[in-house]
Amino acid sequence: MRTLAAFILGLFLTSPAWADSTIDLLTAGAALTGTEKLPMFQTANPAVTTTPNALKTFVTATGVVTSISNSDGTLTISPTTGAAVGSLALGHANSWTALQTFTTLTASSTVTLTGISTAAGTTCLALNASNQIVGSGSACGTGAGAVTSVTNSDGTLTITPTTGAVVASLALGHANTWSGIQTFSAANGIVYSGAATGTQVACLGLDASNNVIKSAAACGSGGGGTPGGSSGNIQYNNAGAFGGFGFTDGSANTAIANTSATTTAQSLTVYNTWSGGTLPTPTNYERATIDWTTNAGQLTIGTQKGGTGSARGIAFVGGTSGVPTAANYIFFDRDTGAAWDLAINATFLTVNSGSFIGWSSSASGGAPNISQDTSLGRVAAGLIEANNGTAAGVAFVRLNGVVVASLPACSATYQGARGTVTNASQTFTAGIGAIVAGGGANIVPVFCDGTNWRIG
Repeated sequence: MRTLAAFILGLFLTSPAWADSTIDLLTAGAALTGTEKLPMFQTANPAVTTTPNALKTFVTATGVVTSISNSDGTLTISPTTGAAVGSLALGHANSWTALQTFTTLTASSTVTLTGISTAAGTTCLALNASNQIVGSGSACGTGAGAVTSVTNSDGTLTITPTTGAVVASLALGHANTWSGIQTFSAANGIVYSGAATGTQVACLGLDASNNVIKSAAACGSGGGGTPGGSSGNIQYNNAGAFGGFGFTDGSANTAIANTSATTTAQSLTVYNTWSGGTLPTPTNYERATIDWTTNAGQLTIGTQKGGTGSARGIAFVGGTSGVPTAANYIFFDRDTGAAWDLAINATFLTVNSGSFIGWSSSASGGAPNISQDTSLGRVAAGLIEANNGTAAGVAFVRLNGVVVASLPACSATYQGARGTVTNASQTFTAGIGAIVAGGGANIVPVFCDGTNWRIG
């Protein structure tokens, strides 16, 4: 374009009319329309004229680019006229004939290399000393570097066969020394088989990264494994650490006691059910207790209930007898199957129909004597007998006497009650059936008819 401008300027500068004047004296013209007449040297000076349109046609035909295109698809050009933009056609399959150098090469499809000399058949690719991709001259794995056999030098692998289609696996029976961390999933864990017990050297544990490590001492003798309390104490979890209470010598002696506060009463409870709150003070419960805490200075053995719990009975049983289940009773059993011998609740002390309430001749505190010489027993429904400890045996009942004035008032409460009067004014034979009166010296039996005490 500079050549065109110089050509036009030369036309003006060589004009005879302006030869001695400077172009700067000219005023600016309007925009060209293409049809203006311009003087032009063409064998004469000047002999002819031309126009801007004619100049444009001449220049375009002799060297100006009018459009851009690509013949092999390796470039993308858009637009093809005006301000054209060209770039590599990345989707085009190119065949490079010159060495291409890449800092990083990422292939998302197939890379085809041409011009690499190969031997017969497929060749294996490699890098030469200049990091250029070259052909190895033979198929991969079949040239001079092919594996002819496989072995293991340290016994960590089992390889069979050693040639051909080789199969390798870990030699599970080999004692390996791992120099790197091995990670096992929590779901599978580690199983130790064939581990023998014996003198402990170190205890295994987990560090903060869940690595299996060994402690500096045998299990139970160092760190958090140290027993709490003193020798003989029974161990328990005391806020995440070992604590000790009570005593056991591991043989015949076990004690539940506060070893640090020797006068503090203790209790032992066994729960049937509990809910609400926390142990040892739940809201609802049914439990057995043996304690010195329910009543100070008194041993309590029994059952307790709280909240929605129900009262439960107690069965004292021996051997392998059955256990009665009536609620609110204390049962005593002497190993006779499912039978019981004595039951106590708030209303009755009950013995079974074949039992007697008896008394031994032994004095209190004397040597035990299980032979009874006096007893009361059930003969039939509503009928009892006093005997000498043997069914149908002979025994006597003594009703000690009082004076008439000391008799309780005869009423419906005492109706049928019997007693003995020591100062009746009537004799037994003369006053039988009569209302007893005092003031005499006669000893007579009396009974209450619901209104009066009568002799009889």
